[in-house]
Amino acid sequence: MLEDAWGKYESVIPRLEAFQPDEQAISDSMKELKQLFGCDEDISIAVLYYVGAFEGNAFVAPYSDGRLALCLSVETGGTDIALAHEMAHVVHSKTANLSMEWERSIASTVLQEGVAMRASQQIVPGYLDEAYSDHKPGWLETATSKGTAILNGMLPFLEDSSTEAVQRFIVGKGTTGIEREAYYAGWVLVESLLNEGVSFQEIASIPENQMPEYVRQNLEKLL
Repeated sequence: MLEDAWGKYESVIPRLEAFQPDEQAISDSMKELKQLFGCDEDISIAVLYYVGAFEGNAFVAPYSDGRLALCLSVETGGTDIALAHEMAHVVHSKTANLSMEWERSIASTVLQEGVAMRASQQIVPGYLDEAYSDHKPGWLETATSKGTAILNGMLPFLEDSSTEAVQRFIVGKGTTGIEREAYYAGWVLVESLLNEGVSFQEIASIPENQMPEYVRQNLEKLL
């Protein structure tokens, strides 16, 4: 990965040298998402900026003293959508008391990622669906073409929290040969719930131990 990116760094050195954290954007994003999710609690986070390998990878991870770290790469230039997506994870972790560990049930992954994608769409509107969901061009279109197979294939694994299952449905090829099947399931699941009149606040307050059954019942409605 580093070898592939090495030749690109020279062109972005001026941007890296001039980089300044946008603390107001972070504050505004958290405020909007707390309002969307009905969160009244104070949330303390660490914000870590790093130079990555041009994947544009933002993520949230456990940090210290019960806090989360919001990690934002700077070499590609961040987007409001990426910030909103990751901040949604931060606020969701508070409203549902989520563990935020890598090993979590597939159902938890589905719901968390669906909430993050649709919440970012809500507070940063005006873009094509792909801007909120795609990790590479054409992914959403391809996943949609196999949507029924993806959901059917995932149902037996919703309670599985093994490393193998998490890798399979997040970075692996799932059951249909498509990466990030959990993201697709979350994308359509949360859209369906919102269309039924379920609020973000209601979705974001579902306890993690209830997610497998909740996700199962609502995915089955889509089949």
